[in-house]
Amino acid sequence: MEDDGESYPEALWFLMQHSDDPKRRAMALTCYCDDSGSHEESTFAVVGGIVMDKKRFIGLHHRWYDILREFRLDKIHMREFVRPSGRYCTLPREMKIALFNSVSSAILEFKFYSISAAVPQVEFKRLLSQEIYREFMGAYALAFVPAYSANNYVGQATGYVNRMAYLIDKGSNHHHEQLNGAHTAILHTEKKLGWDFTGAMAADLDDRVYALQAADVIAWTHHRKLDSQEFGPEFEPLRKLIEWKVSIPGGTKLHIPMEVPLEGVEVFAKGVHAFIDTMDGILPSWKEIIASHMQAQTTDLKEIENS
Repeated sequence: MEDDGESYPEALWFLMQHSDDPKRRAMALTCYCDDSGSHEESTFAVVGGIVMDKKRFIGLHHRWYDILREFRLDKIHMREFVRPSGRYCTLPREMKIALFNSVSSAILEFKFYSISAAVPQVEFKRLLSQEIYREFMGAYALAFVPAYSANNYVGQATGYVNRMAYLIDKGSNHHHEQLNGAHTAILHTEKKLGWDFTGAMAADLDDRVYALQAADVIAWTHHRKLDSQEFGPEFEPLRKLIEWKVSIPGGTKLHIPMEVPLEGVEVFAKGVHAFIDTMDGILPSWKEIIASHMQAQTTDLKEIENS
């Protein structure tokens, strides 16, 4: 393991938006898909996120490092613990239970709250073509919307006035591009409405950002509950992570689980088609949209500098 438990990923400083404000919060957010052939075969697309400030982020980083060292693991990717092909699927049940007790305790201790959002893929793919699904607006982009909304709701309810920054997992798949694209669209909408809830988004590898591994655990647990008839006794310690309220020493921790209904998918699909119609039916790529957004931001900055 290269991490010595004392160093922190560069993404931490971006995550906190270069701020030393101890109250600044950010969400580590990731997508979960099963590996039973293709993520498109999964019944649900799920994103999971954990909200922390800088102190909690560092605390989780230390604790996660200790857990990895204790159980002699390189990382915690939940799919690696699932039979029949997971790398750690043959670990004794007692060891898995001990591991996941430690993992759930660490997440509950250091989070402010957590979020998971699920989108039914069958309905999603029925309303949007494969081309749109794969190249432009997949189910994970939609799943980001309720996660974003929940953050705004909690922020207003608790008096949190700073922007929420996002750190996403830049894994081998391209799900982070969907999240990045959804984030860009939300920033554009907020600008039109005069809102200022959403901060920057950065991407990093979960190999070195343990908060992203924690987010994977949350997303997997929600996915397991929805997509499996049997949760599994070795994974039972994780179930508390997706309960609405859990009491721990020192207080109560909140999790916000959301499942997008069919009506929500229909509204989203209608909006996507309306946007594509404005592009004369030509399907844009997220790279083009993000580049356009960044160019607009640069133009705004130059206008401010010259004023």
